[in-house]
Amino acid sequence: GRGKHLLSAPGSAVHAGSIASGRGKHLLSAPGSAVHAGSIASGRGKHLLSAPGSAVHAGSIASGRGKHLLSAPGSAVHAGSIASGRGKHLLSAPGSAVHAGSIASGRGKHLLSAPGSAVHAGSIASGRGKHLLSAPGSAVHAGSIASGRGKHLLSAPGSAVHAGSIASGRGKHLLSAPGSAVHAGSIASGRGKHLLSAPGSAVHAGSIASGRGKHLLSAPGSAVHAGSIASGRGKHLLSAPGSAVHAGSIASGRGKHLLSAPGSAVHAGSIASGRGKHLLSAPGSAVHAGSIASGRGKHLLSAPGSAVHAGSIASGRGKHLLSAPGSAVHAGSIASGRGKHLLSAPGSAVHAGSIASGRGKHLLSAPGSAVHAGSIASGRGKHLLSTAGGGGSAHACEFVARGNCSVLRLRELATVHMRNEKLKGCWEM
Repeated sequence: GRGKHLLSAPGSAVHAGSIASGRGKHLLSAPGSAVHAGSIASGRGKHLLSAPGSAVHAGSIASGRGKHLLSAPGSAVHAGSIASGRGKHLLSAPGSAVHAGSIASGRGKHLLSAPGSAVHAGSIASGRGKHLLSAPGSAVHAGSIASGRGKHLLSAPGSAVHAGSIASGRGKHLLSAPGSAVHAGSIASGRGKHLLSAPGSAVHAGSIASGRGKHLLSAPGSAVHAGSIASGRGKHLLSAPGSAVHAGSIASGRGKHLLSAPGSAVHAGSIASGRGKHLLSAPGSAVHAGSIASGRGKHLLSAPGSAVHAGSIASGRGKHLLSAPGSAVHAGSIASGRGKHLLSAPGSAVHAGSIASGRGKHLLSAPGSAVHAGSIASGRGKHLLSTAGGGGSAHACEFVARGNCSVLRLRELATVHMRNEKLKGCWEM
């Protein structure tokens, strides 16, 4: 199909033994590591994350569309129930993190419940777009009923979050927990506001979120601090000097995500120009993005010697350049066209030595590591992922692009596959 994401690393991070049928599948599986997806992702837009005895296990089949089934019996999250409807989020882990004993009725429901653990939602989310998180004596409790649409009522008296006030309007997020985690003394005016503030606890938002769709998370000396004012609309300013995330720069434009934490998690020294940029950088920590994300919808994740490094410039639109030499992913090539996903990490996770020609290609290959793509991605919107030899395999996949001629060299097969035999100038083995 198209829009497939197959990430597999036997004994490393992610393994996808199954075939992603349909479109928009996300199969992340790593037996005994992080995530395992033994089931087949049926439908479209499925997210099957499962790792028996590790992180997440999804024994059930994600029916419908846009389902998120995260389950890990005795680990993190377990979803014993079937996500009925569309756009459901069923996170449940009995005795672990989150348990959703009830059935998410309607559409766009978020039922997170974990009796005696993290979050419990004893009530039924009525309406549409409700977020009922409640955990009496644990993390979050929502004794009230979320009236209206698009309400987020998180309250846990003496625990984590308390929302004594009533979320008036639509799309309000009122999280308040005096002396606990988050306190929102102010009134969220407008629509789509996110006011999280907890002086001396977790998050403090001294400023007023002006405009619409603002996310102001700030906690001086705690978790996140946003000294700047989020100008424009749809800004995400997360900053915590010496804590988690710091965003010294001003997010210009709309739909920016600036996460930076010097010496902590993520640092974004550059300015996110354009719209819909994702600049995650943390020199010597997690992700570093030394380059400037030009265009729109760029994802530049780079962390030299850490997680991901993107030395190249993402040209075009909708590029995903994840590269980390000797770490996770390396993308030495330039993603030409639009909607390319070049993930390559020689000897680490994913390696894509070839150039993704066309549009909407997903070439993930990691000889002896995570993912290998032995096939040629022909046409548009193809996702051809093939693991040659499985884990620990030293076999390499190589695309030779010369003009319109593409040759796939498989050392284990010692064969030559040409897209068009009529073309000349192709390499041969």
